[in-house]
Amino acid sequence: PTRRSSDLYVLVEQNAPLSNRDYGVFMYEDKVLIRRFIIRKNDLVLRAEDPNISDIVLLNSDDFYVIGKVLLPKN
Repeated sequence: PTRRSSDLYVLVEQNAPLSNRDYGVFMYEDKVLIRRFIIRKNDLVLRAEDPNISDIVLLNSDDFYVIGKVLLPKN
């Protein structure tokens, strides 16, 4: 594979617990996402850095799990 200057790499600790507002890697509906994990009073939210991307409010019925915690973004 060729590395381009626009490529983004992250260091991820697998199976690490997430605290409120941590960045994590998630499997959500067969897609791998990097999002901020937000704990609110009555729900959990996955929030993208891009304000044009809508929040994902997680439901009990969602196909979702945490892959790991982002430790260090690198580009």
